Amino acid sequence: MITLSRSDLLAPLRSVASVVDRRGAMPVLSTVLIQVTDGKLALRGTDLEVEVTASLPLDFVGDWSTCIPARKFLDIVKAAPDDAQIVIKPDTDRVQVKIGRGRYGMSVLDSDTFPAIDTGDAPYQVAVAADILQAVIGHTAYAMAQNDARYYLNGLLLQLDGQALRAVGTDGGRLAVSERDMKSDHTMSAIIPRKAVTELAKMLSAYDGEVQVRWSDNFVEFVMDRVSFLTKVIEGRFPDWQRVMPDAPHECRASRLELKGALSRTSILSNEKYKGLKINLSRDHMALSASNPDQDMAEESVDVAYTGNDLELGINVAFLLDAVNAIESEDIQIGLTDENSAVLIVDPDSQDDRHIVMPMRV
Repeated sequence: MITLSRSDLLAPLRSVASVVDRRGAMPVLSTVLIQVTDGKLALRGTDLEVEVTASLPLDFVGDWSTCIPARKFLDIVKAAPDDAQIVIKPDTDRVQVKIGRGRYGMSVLDSDTFPAIDTGDAPYQVAVAADILQAVIGHTAYAMAQNDARYYLNGLLLQLDGQALRAVGTDGGRLAVSERDMKSDHTMSAIIPRKAVTELAKMLSAYDGEVQVRWSDNFVEFVMDRVSFLTKVIEGRFPDWQRVMPDAPHECRASRLELKGALSRTSILSNEKYKGLKINLSRDHMALSASNPDQDMAEESVDVAYTGNDLELGINVAFLLDAVNAIESEDIQIGLTDENSAVLIVDPDSQDDRHIVMPMRV
C-alpha cells in the first residue's frame, strides 16, 4: 500500500496517460504501468511508438508492480479534492484506490505483459534549454501533414548541424522552418512523429529547465527532470526544404493584427474545401477577395508598405492564416516573386522563423 498526495501524482500521471493507446488494439496499451521499488514510484505509458515514464520519490519499503486502466485512474485522481491523499493498494487481479471516504476498485493486468520500446544504445546526447526547443517546435508543428500517404511528412524534422537547432514541418502545400543558434559536438536529423510532437509540446510548455536529448538512428529521448519522453523516429527521406525557399525580391509589410483580422473575415465566405483567396497587390495597398459555389463573396483591403509592381495571386487562406498566427511580432513581412512562386512570411526583424505557402489557382 502506498500513499501519495493528489498534487504530486496528477501532473506525472497526466503526462504518462496522454500517450496511451485509446484504440483498444491491445488492452495492455490502454493501461499505465505502476512500478514501486524502495523509495521510488515509476509510472509508464506507451502506444509502442511513444513512451513516457515519470518517477516520484516515495516513502515505501518493498517492490510491486501492476497495470492499471489509464483513463479511469486519471479521471479519479482529477476528480479528487485538491488536498486529497490517494492510497493505492494492489491485489492479485484488482487494485483498490482510497480517497477520503471513497473507495474505487479496478481490474488490473499483469505487469509482465506491459511492452517497452526497444531502444538499444543511445550514443549521442546534448542539453537544450526547454524554451528553445519549445520555440522551434511551436513555430513549425502546424505545417505537419496528417495521415498523408507520404508517411515522412506526418512528422517534424528535428536537426542539429553543429551550429543551430532546427525544426521543419511541411505537408507539401506549405512549409515552416524555425531555428535557433546552438553549438553542439554532434549532428542529428530525425523525423519525430506527429503524436510525439504534439505531446512533447504540451510537456515543454509546463517546463522551464534544461532538456537532455539522447538519440540513435531509431529513437529520440527527451529527459525533463523526472520525466522521460521516448519516441521512435519515422524512417524515410525528408524533402530538401532548402530547395523551395524563394528568393522573394518584392517585400510587403503590414500590421500583423490588421492582416490577420482581414484574412479571418474573408475566409468565412471562401470555398470550404479549397479555401481559395485572391490577393491583389498595388502600391501600399492589398486587396483580398474570396467566393464560394453558393455565390457568396467577401472583399477586404489592408494598408501595406509595398512599392513593387502590381501583382495578383491565389493562395490558400487557411494556410496563410496559420503562418500569420505563428508569428508574434507587431508587423509581418511577406516576400513575393510572381504569381506562380511561393510566398515567404517572416518577422521583419528576424529570420529565425520562415513560413512558406505555395500559390494556387483561384
